[in-house]
Amino acid sequence: GPEALSADLWVQVLASSRREAVERARERLEELGFPRDRQRVVSSPVAGGNVLYKVRVGPFPSRESADRVVRRMAESGFPDAWVVSP
Repeated sequence: GPEALSADLWVQVLASSRREAVERARERLEELGFPRDRQRVVSSPVAGGNVLYKVRVGPFPSRESADRVVRRMAESGFPDAWVVSP
């Protein structure tokens, strides 16, 4: 069914152009039980020659599990967390 198609769900916890914010977030995620191999940092160029770094954790097997992590992130200091699907 459609669940199989969404098997590569990630939760984006932070988007920032500041490397130090990214590093702090990654350390916090480790404290929360997401080791570096469960983290992904995606960078994309934005206007003005800057780079936006998107910190994500995953992948999650289902929307339900990803949504649970979004709620946990919101309680853990990442209010902008949301589920990204490919």
